[in-house]
Amino acid sequence: MNSNIIQLELGFDKIVLTVSPPKNSAEYGKGYVQYLKAECLDKINAKFASHSAQNGYRVALRMLHPAWKSEAAPLLQASPYDPNKPYFRLEFNPNLLGTAGIAALKDWIDEHTPHGWPLFLKSARVSRIDANIDAGGLPLERVFARARCARTCEVWSRKGDIESIEYGEPQTLYHGQKAKSKKLYRIYGLNDPTKVPKGCTTATRFEAVDRKSHPPLTDLHKIKSPFTDLIVHSALAAKPATWPEGNWRMFLRVAGDHGLPVARMMLTPAQRKQADAALAAAPIAGLDFKETWEAWPLLITWLGLQKPGSNGGFMPGYASEHIDA
Repeated sequence: MNSNIIQLELGFDKIVLTVSPPKNSAEYGKGYVQYLKAECLDKINAKFASHSAQNGYRVALRMLHPAWKSEAAPLLQASPYDPNKPYFRLEFNPNLLGTAGIAALKDWIDEHTPHGWPLFLKSARVSRIDANIDAGGLPLERVFARARCARTCEVWSRKGDIESIEYGEPQTLYHGQKAKSKKLYRIYGLNDPTKVPKGCTTATRFEAVDRKSHPPLTDLHKIKSPFTDLIVHSALAAKPATWPEGNWRMFLRVAGDHGLPVARMMLTPAQRKQADAALAAAPIAGLDFKETWEAWPLLITWLGLQKPGSNGGFMPGYASEHIDA
């Protein structure tokens, strides 16, 4: 039996850009740090972020703009105590900002940083990206997954139902440290009508966190799919012909609650082959990560992250250098 998917949506709910200005740029001295702090005092263009958000930077602020809701306010960190860290770290949620919000973000950067958005276009690198594929009409309880990285975290509801699953190791990385694993996967249900794909009442989000690729912003549209190591199975798969129904139900329940490797440990080698064949014979109809990822370059173009803001592509102070749209 196959699960039916109404709609698939591709997006990303976090991106982190890091960039440093040209060496010996006088514009980034103590006076600029004081300017950013002063902008936070009236809470019109910015406000101070939480103390934990500073993370080694002299200034950590939430950028403010009428086009953004409070939960979508981008985080800008500037002027690190460690001279080896990038001068700017910009974190925001493209899913929440949308095209209008990203246009406002570029204009904010143009107005409040000496070299504006063209500096990001020229030199910024993507230090983290959280990509997601939302499967509308597919409840979480109808799927279970496996990945090359180990299943490391589960969240349960008070009713005893699983709410989210993580594969890989969540990491807090400091400058200079290398990621221990290439990816972190999260799988969780979306039940909020405002967050599920249009026309659906429920959905499952498959999220891949990549903190190791570090492409330049100009190559963001070229990154390969981070979902290649994630395999999803249907919890509605029919049992092997020789299995009692109860044994198959138990196997699927253990696979959903604790992961497929744990469920397979209960089986003999012959039973593992039978279970693998049964799962392979029941793919989830329409859930194709590879095909969905083909829309990634179009998504990046539509959001306009690789284009100048409304102020154009000239870097202030470097008027001879132009960033093409």
